Formats: sequence, C-alpha cells, structure tokens
Amino acid sequence: MHQTTSLFLDTLRFTAAMTVLLHHLTGQTFNSSFSPVPWGREAVIAFFVISGFVIAYVLDSRERDLKIYVSARLGRLYSVILPALFITPLLDHFGRQAAPELYSEIVADHVVLRILINLANLQESWNLTTAPLSNGPFWSLAFESVLKNLTS
Repeated sequence: MHQTTSLFLDTLRFTAAMTVLLHHLTGQTFNSSFSPVPWGREAVIAFFVISGFVIAYVLDSRERDLKIYVSARLGRLYSVILPALFITPLLDHFGRQAAPELYSEIVADHVVLRILINLANLQESWNLTTAPLSNGPFWSLAFESVLKNLTS
C-alpha cells in the first residue's frame, strides 16, 4: 500500500474514532453544556469497514503465515484489552464514590467473572452480553475481532 493511501486511511480511522469519542462525551449522561455530536453510529461503521480493508490488505501482503498473523493479531488486540480491563474497575471505584448517580444503571455484579469473560474476548457471544462494568464501548473489540477474522 502506498504511504499516502495508508496515511489517508489512518486519518479516516482516527477521525471516525474521535467522532465516536465525542459522540459519547457529548451525550446526555456526561454533558449538559455542549450540543451532542451526531453521527456516532455511522462513525463506528466507517471505522469497522476501513479496519476490515486494512486488515485484509495486511493479510494479503505481509502476514501470510498463520503463526505471524496470530501473534501480530493478539499483540494488537491485547495492547488495548489489557489496559482497558485494568483501568475500568479502578476508574469505576473512584467514579462510584464521586458520582454514584451516574453508575445507578450500570451492572456491577460478578466483577471478576465479567473481567475474565472480556479478557477471553467472549463479551458478545451468542445471547451473552457481558460489559466490563462501565466500559460499554468495549463490546466493539469482540465484533472487530470477528470482522477481521472473517476478512482473512
């Protein structure tokens, strides 16, 4: 892939990711001052489509060996999964003390089991939806893993 094309796709993915972030931050839960940022759902779809294209290209051009693909894929996934699953319970602990009303709707039972299910990337399996505490957007990692594996 030409460097200009790669930079363009990375810029699009970054823009989509920032749109999703701003969409969540300007939602009614955390915000009473700013107008909500629209297009959050569309940005998620754009991010997934571009990511699928990039992964398909990488598989076709660089990661042709199964061992190389699996180690690179797990490295990319767990570089996000591990910090997220470590930081979420920590931030939730302080968040529940600072603003308990924000956490009134968030399920907090079976913390260790929730973390283990998400660590195994099974948070969206069959009819099971297991959010890692308040980290609702974490669901997308399971879908991204499946999407990227289907494109290979």
